Amino acid sequence: MTEKESLIVNNYKELQDLNKRYLKIQRKLEKTRSSTAHLELKEYLDDLKEEMGCRLFDLGEYEKGLALFKSLSWETHGEGKCNGMIRALVEMEYYDEARRLLEKGLKEFPESYVLWVARGVLNQRLGYNLESLKCFQFALRYAPEGESEALFDVASALCELGHSEEASKVLQDLVQKHPEEPRYLAGLATCFLDMGYPRMPSNITNSPERLDTPRRLSTKDSVMPTVKWV
Repeated sequence: MTEKESLIVNNYKELQDLNKRYLKIQRKLEKTRSSTAHLELKEYLDDLKEEMGCRLFDLGEYEKGLALFKSLSWETHGEGKCNGMIRALVEMEYYDEARRLLEKGLKEFPESYVLWVARGVLNQRLGYNLESLKCFQFALRYAPEGESEALFDVASALCELGHSEEASKVLQDLVQKHPEEPRYLAGLATCFLDMGYPRMPSNITNSPERLDTPRRLSTKDSVMPTVKWV
């Protein structure tokens, strides 16, 4: 089984587990008489629907995921609801609708890390790389502690703009801090190839297995990994 196939299987298993938990809580909700417990259970159901929607997105089921996110409460899950709907709309190439929803979301959640990343992803999909870079840089202001995705997105945007050397500095720092993340190493390989280096320098990571010999780069390293939704 390939890594991609294994990921698909895992996503299906997680989705099945979430669905079982959802049905269990739903039955519990139907029996409860306490208004406080009722609200808590409804909020928990929305938490589960949000997770299920994300798993559906990972499986490419954007319409089904969109339906779940649409059903979330604006009051308790407004930011996540907005982000999930935007992701589905962008992946289905409904860009105008996604942009309108982003404008609405950022008015309500102006310091939202996930929505600024979403705006950057949308701009990158549309080829507005400078605007995309600005959005990712803005997202960094609101990044939760330990969250590095927006920093990778900054490097991706820099690379798209032809600033491979600047992008490589960002990515080298990410590789040092997160040697377990293959996307960062793949992105760095792309930058070095763009700068004309035939091999990956051997001092870019603390991981012993990568220090033995510099890795020769090939054409498969010429594509920057895509930015991820958060």
